[in-house]
Amino acid sequence: MSSKLSKYLPCSYVKKQFEKIAFFHSKWINANEIDKLHLWFFKALGYFKKVYSFNDDYEISICVFDSVNDAQEAINRRLSETALVIPYADEQEALIICFSPALNTKNNDQNRMIRQFLHEICHIATSIEKGYTRELGNKENCLPTWLDEAIAEYYSSIVFDNTNKINDSIEYYKINDIPLDVDNLFDSYLTPKIKDINEYKYVLGMVSYYIRQNNVSVWKFEKTINELIRKFT
Repeated sequence: MSSKLSKYLPCSYVKKQFEKIAFFHSKWINANEIDKLHLWFFKALGYFKKVYSFNDDYEISICVFDSVNDAQEAINRRLSETALVIPYADEQEALIICFSPALNTKNNDQNRMIRQFLHEICHIATSIEKGYTRELGNKENCLPTWLDEAIAEYYSSIVFDNTNKINDSIEYYKINDIPLDVDNLFDSYLTPKIKDINEYKYVLGMVSYYIRQNNVSVWKFEKTINELIRKFT
């Protein structure tokens, strides 16, 4: 692990290695929780690999916090207990931060966690394909935040075969299609600026509507991303 990732990890956390996936956690976390999160992450990665290619040599680290304060101190950002965050990702490695199921009981839901992990894997896949560095607080050499989130939402829905989510988001976007500066939907990777808009649903609907209206093929990951970048940036 490079210093770019290790700076987000508390020095007291222990490491548990699963092939190319490293889990970091406090010694107080139940080992069964780590095993469970590991299983769900590998299921999510397996779903992605069934549809799109993924570099097997890519190194992913997952830090599981059992304290919101510890997590906020580690990444110097405000967090909710439901957050899954990538503080850093580039072409070679990435770090995902999440909370233990004991801290956030929603993380005991297998399907929810697989969907959430898929979303983060899609962020990582975009960084790999486009050579982007994704780092909290740094908007250089990366996609606009709203488009990055829209792509992750769209592809995680495709991989998880959640067409209802896509259809609902399109309807939401059409109903709420008002003059809106999408760059202002997110003031960081974590905190929405516009409170009366479901920002994730809106940007998913916007991108999904464009893809559907223009018959854009979604089965070539890099080609589709290039098309969306060309259209929206």
